[in-house]
Amino acid sequence: MKKLGRISALVLSLMLVLSACGGSSTSNPSGTAASSGASSQRALKDTFTLAVSTTVNKLDCGDQGLMVGHQVARALYDTLIFPVDKDGKYAPCLAKSWEQKDDKTLIFKLRDDVYFHNGEKMTAEDVAFSIQRCTKLINNKTLFKAFDAANTKAIDATTVQVKFLYPFASALNYLSTSRGGIVSKKAVETMGDDAFGQAPIGTGPFKFVKWVQGDRIVLESFDKYWGTKPTYKNLIFRFITETSVRAMELEAGGVDAIFSVGPQDYARLSANKNLVTYANVGYTHENLQINMKCDEFKDIRIRKALALSLDTAAIVKAVYGDLGTPANGLFSDQIFGQVKLGPIKRDVAAAKQLLVEAGYPNGLKTEITVPEAQTTHDMLEIAQAQWKEAGIDVKITTFDQATMKERSAAGQTLFGRSNLTVQTGDPDNAMGNWNTTYGGVMQPNDKHIDELMEKGLGEFDATKRAAIYKELQEYCWNTYYSIPLVFPKVTFAHSKNVEGYVFTPADTPYFNTVKVYAK
Repeated sequence: MKKLGRISALVLSLMLVLSACGGSSTSNPSGTAASSGASSQRALKDTFTLAVSTTVNKLDCGDQGLMVGHQVARALYDTLIFPVDKDGKYAPCLAKSWEQKDDKTLIFKLRDDVYFHNGEKMTAEDVAFSIQRCTKLINNKTLFKAFDAANTKAIDATTVQVKFLYPFASALNYLSTSRGGIVSKKAVETMGDDAFGQAPIGTGPFKFVKWVQGDRIVLESFDKYWGTKPTYKNLIFRFITETSVRAMELEAGGVDAIFSVGPQDYARLSANKNLVTYANVGYTHENLQINMKCDEFKDIRIRKALALSLDTAAIVKAVYGDLGTPANGLFSDQIFGQVKLGPIKRDVAAAKQLLVEAGYPNGLKTEITVPEAQTTHDMLEIAQAQWKEAGIDVKITTFDQATMKERSAAGQTLFGRSNLTVQTGDPDNAMGNWNTTYGGVMQPNDKHIDELMEKGLGEFDATKRAAIYKELQEYCWNTYYSIPLVFPKVTFAHSKNVEGYVFTPADTPYFNTVKVYAK
């Protein structure tokens, strides 16, 4: 039976807390017949093979900017605490307990039976080190900007003090994401950040085995894992960029499961009695972004003309069908504090007039550079034609995901795209690429945005916090440095022989709860 859409928070909570954090559960999150008593009589496979949508450039949870990297990180690393639901409830993971001493201090008491993949025992020194380095590494420093690295320290072998530079309302939220994974201090200092990112060492249920560049990453179950051990030995992530190829591999049995099902494939896979499909509202939003430091787009009339030229509703319907919603704000409406400000209404005449006023009576030529993602490319082909109607000639250039990330961080992308899954479900995270410390496409440099973000980050009262983020969203919406496009649904599909998959709105499921049966 197909399980479309929503898994209750209760089932999610039970499965995540009891299974991923060391216990057991009889809950069946997938809603398939695989949970029947007959399951115990079936032979288990020793390998679970997943197809993911892009390659990665590193496997360091503390310096990870790619969604696939975070998906792999969930297998390699554990976090201090475990997210249970969207209302801010957490369960113990590496930390047995924690206490909010004051609005700038958290104290964590750690488990005493946790080992890294290199055989070293985890201590509070490793935890303090992991948090400290998150404040420095390019892909995490914006999100961990409130953490006080200098005063975050080990109190004893199993107690760590986490300090903040100012009151931080979402601290637990951030520490529960894969970005808050705990690394081996000894391994990082011995290997160096670059080498560690190629052969990582965490405490998770799987350890790193090998990485075949451009093809796959191979992990193996960790015998000394403190929590629920996987029932299979090998976890393989295959890089398959084309959505249609991922779908065909699943149908042919070349893989057991796939992330990011293409809209063109979803109905067919859902009708296949041998497969199980999911399409759930999540934390993802995709938009086009303009580099704030680029002289070509300094004039707001040009940015506004680019936005008004597009019929986002038509684009989303053509490309996503029922698997996407035209963006009516800067981030997903599943995230706290979202304000509905759109979608932007198309007005070609107004766009042409803005170009004339900006000094381009004969039209404008520019370029957009984006990752090699099929749905993005499909949307841009339609957008390209719509821009053309307004007198804007846009060349589309693509790079692989890792290269695109590096170019954007270096400020080389002048007009690009962001597809962000807000792992925390928090508005600060959702607006992170507007912060001046963020190294993405936008290259932000607006101090007023920073001030509002810091104010929102430190506000513990939910009503006041929502008001701050409302002001922030309205301000950013009206700059036209971003053109919100779509809130895609988080999609996943697997063979009916897979049991125990639990959907997460951040699209970073835990793999040690999964069982894979032989056909």
